[in-house]
Amino acid sequence: MSQVSLQMRLASEAMFVGAVAVYGYCFFVYNVVILGRVMARLHDDALCVLLPLRVVFNTVWLLASWSFLRARYSDPGRLPEAWREFVLESGPKLPIAPAR
Repeated sequence: MSQVSLQMRLASEAMFVGAVAVYGYCFFVYNVVILGRVMARLHDDALCVLLPLRVVFNTVWLLASWSFLRARYSDPGRLPEAWREFVLESGPKLPIAPAR
């Protein structure tokens, strides 16, 4: 493995850890700090108020986390070999419009 690819791999992993930390921080702050401490003190009947808020936020949070992890670990795909052959054969004949 070359030094550049190792550095890119480490940078990629650092960004992933940072993103997971942000997701975890949002989860903790909303569920523990906002709902657990602040909202519970503001409302006498806290369960009726906090349960729907907790369910909605955690559902959206779970879907966002799932989407992030699926995007992180999915294969980005590759160009098929037929496309490469097409470009090599008809490359100079392809019309290219000038930029506006």
